[in-house]
Amino acid sequence: MQSQAGTFEWIELLPSGHQGTIRTLETMRWLARKDYDLPSVRHSTQYLLERQSGQNPIAVLFEFARDSIHYVPDPPNMEKVSDFAHTYESREGDCDDKITWLATALLSLGVPVRFVIQSQSGTDWDHVYLEFYDWGHWRWIALDPTADGHGNTPIASIGWQNPLPPQGKEMTFEV
Repeated sequence: MQSQAGTFEWIELLPSGHQGTIRTLETMRWLARKDYDLPSVRHSTQYLLERQSGQNPIAVLFEFARDSIHYVPDPPNMEKVSDFAHTYESREGDCDDKITWLATALLSLGVPVRFVIQSQSGTDWDHVYLEFYDWGHWRWIALDPTADGHGNTPIASIGWQNPLPPQGKEMTFEV
């Protein structure tokens, strides 16, 4: 659904379970790839980086997604994913909105990213975060901007990821 400001929100009735999660991840990937090379995304990203000149660009963008995009859950029984512009303008969203925004921003800088979904119970997927590839250390590093202090969540730093219980599981999804 296109909003008045030219931003995009995807809302769809989803199949339940794993199929619905995969459809959401596909949409998140599509939104990030659709926008990462737009001049408006590059301009917004550069604006944020210039305000924090001299700091690590990944840290600046991660902290913006964590601290300046207010966590707001989707309405009950609905899955909504917003693009970079919508999330940047509204400054709100849930984990998939924050992750889509951050993936788009990092891709605009040429940083490789992937999504990681988690299941605390081992049966249903219930969380998504982002990993970026750190070429200096030859490894993927977690970025979870949803861990922003809302509810009972901690305030995450770069590299933090939600711990899984023994029955929990994770799956990566390429962007």
